[in-house]
Amino acid sequence: MTPWWRPLVLGASCLVIGFVLGWMVRGDGGGPATVVAQGDTTEASEPTPPADTSTAPDDTATAPDDTSTSGTTVTAEDQTTPPAPGEVSVAVLNATSVTGLAAQTADELAAEGYSDVTTGNAPATTGASTVYYRAGAEAAAAQLAEDADAAGGTAPLPSSGELTDAVPAEAQVALVLGPG
Repeated sequence: MTPWWRPLVLGASCLVIGFVLGWMVRGDGGGPATVVAQGDTTEASEPTPPADTSTAPDDTATAPDDTSTSGTTVTAEDQTTPPAPGEVSVAVLNATSVTGLAAQTADELAAEGYSDVTTGNAPATTGASTVYYRAGAEAAAAQLAEDADAAGGTAPLPSSGELTDAVPAEAQVALVLGPG
């Protein structure tokens, strides 16, 4: 027969593991900062009552939207407008065995308005194409990742290493082309 306390220990263990995993995925585990929209005073536990349309006057279409934004999070990247492509210094680095891929991609970016683009080689990678950014260039990196269809998304440029050495000092963002 199972002791009475084992289900309690199992339940508590599951809760702790859930909190730890949640913290790692969404918490202060190195991801972007979470900012709650200013002016939001509605508590998340209060449901918004449904509108009573049976007695509403005819001009309800012009009434302000009463939906709550409670619980909505906005990242710093959402609050920053990306600079125009011509204002971004980009390095396109080929980390594949395909000769000329960086130059071809640089030409495609030039057609999209990027004017300050350099090319080169990066250390070989097995990961998807990723846009690395220097401090303050997160919005530009997000825009470049979207424009270049970088499946690996964005990541901060490491402070040292082979990849950092391959990125020219003047480049704000670096598109590292991976296989695929």
